[in-house]
Amino acid sequence: MSYPFWLVSISAGFVLVERLVPWRKNQPVLRPGWLRDVGFVTLNGHAFSLLTAAFTGALALAATNGLHSLGLRLEGSPVGR
Repeated sequence: MSYPFWLVSISAGFVLVERLVPWRKNQPVLRPGWLRDVGFVTLNGHAFSLLTAAFTGALALAATNGLHSLGLRLEGSPVGR
């Protein structure tokens, strides 16, 4: 199963639980500000993950190149010379 499937399924599950056992009584499902919340989830959940992955990838590349420059052979490294 794919990531979007699980994202939608888990979100629907939380909506169902929130409807059955609400934290705040009488709060509508699509309350004012729900679109902003979707934007926050997108920004924090996906854009931040991409930035973090890019940073750690660059850090791994720099570390591997540094070890190569010291003459260490990294047989299992995915980074080529």
